[in-house]
Amino acid sequence: MKASLSLLAGIFLLVSMRAFPQEGAGKDVSIRQERAAVLKFGIDTEVVEVLKKLLEEKDTTLKDDALRIFSGSVNTDVKEACLKYFTELELPDAEEQSLVLLENYDGTPEKLILAAIRYTEALKFEKGMDLLLPIIGEESVALTPSAIKALGGSRNPEHQDFLLAKLQDEDFNGSFRPEIILALGEMKSGKALDTLLEIAADTDRDATLRRYACDSLGKIGDGRALDTLIRVYQDPDPLTRLYALSAISRFGSERTRQMLIEALKDSFWRIRITAAEGLGKLNAAEAVEILSYKAEKDPEQKVKEAAVTALGSISSPESLQYLLSLVQDKEKPVVLRFTAAKVLVEKNLRGSLAALLVLLDQEWSKKDSKLLDSVCKELSGAKDPALHDLFARFLDHGSMTIQIYGVLGIQRNGFRDLTEVLEKKKETAQSTVGKYITAALETLKTF
Repeated sequence: MKASLSLLAGIFLLVSMRAFPQEGAGKDVSIRQERAAVLKFGIDTEVVEVLKKLLEEKDTTLKDDALRIFSGSVNTDVKEACLKYFTELELPDAEEQSLVLLENYDGTPEKLILAAIRYTEALKFEKGMDLLLPIIGEESVALTPSAIKALGGSRNPEHQDFLLAKLQDEDFNGSFRPEIILALGEMKSGKALDTLLEIAADTDRDATLRRYACDSLGKIGDGRALDTLIRVYQDPDPLTRLYALSAISRFGSERTRQMLIEALKDSFWRIRITAAEGLGKLNAAEAVEILSYKAEKDPEQKVKEAAVTALGSISSPESLQYLLSLVQDKEKPVVLRFTAAKVLVEKNLRGSLAALLVLLDQEWSKKDSKLLDSVCKELSGAKDPALHDLFARFLDHGSMTIQIYGVLGIQRNGFRDLTEVLEKKKETAQSTVGKYITAALETLKTF
């Protein structure tokens, strides 16, 4: 009998060792395997933390596990974390389950319904949009504003009619009118043009309604609104002027470009930010000189950052040259140098690589350099063969975080020829880095 019990215990131990990652397994267990085990066997709080990490790293390899959890868990926090994962990574896999939540909104926790509404909004599920109508009709303070906002993503003309009717309905809760006005703008509803023009021009109206009407008129983009918006821009209230200018910036004529350039001199800093953003979206090369000045001299840090971002969006030879010099100038504020580096990675990686290498060399030996960490993280999300040697270099940095960015960059770009380098690094790497390397090696086999 004792022998039988010993045999059974041995079999159980063997099965357990194969089913669960062991503490001693260390670098031989990939970070993906470890996370999969937590998603399968972990407690609710651990599952939520893994989902947050997967979202942060934009890792979709465990989306099937996340879907299984979303379908099977009864924990509201876990289900909410799953929906946030699918929403922010724009994964449509949980559509059917989210529709069930919306259909049964009356008996479901509000925070979970809100998560399902955001998911519908992000991925524009038309079936989900239809299910928002009864939620809006309930006039729930907790749910109706979010449902109206989400409905703004609908392409269904009947949904435009529904919202416009609610806006004009005196019996419908007036506190929801701002959300309706914004949603009609998101829909680019031409049917709402006359109503929105009337609201924007009426100085006796509530200021919030006028501002939101301006925003929606800008998104609709009908040229008949421009004169009204320019008149509203003369309003003494700076916030109303801000909304009017933001709407004006969407029209893109020579007249509006010049207005935006002049607005960079406005005493209200938020208007200067809006002007910079508008000029960037319009690729206004004629604004490079004043934007460069604002990046250097504006008294508000946020305006400087907006000017740097706008210069990157314009991407003219002059604007890119300014950003290249900014990245390499170690006397400039860290936040501006990082903003410039981020823009260059997004807009002109190949042409900026030499300047980025200068920055990395300057920061490489500094202890706990936030600038180095931020730029390496940004680079790890980029895909370009030119980053091959740079990611290999990351593996030799003293920071475990920088090493992980190197592993993620190699994995994302599918640099199979670095497999041997990764295997060698794994032999001496800390356990956490080793797990990332194991996951990367698994992925590289599929390239």
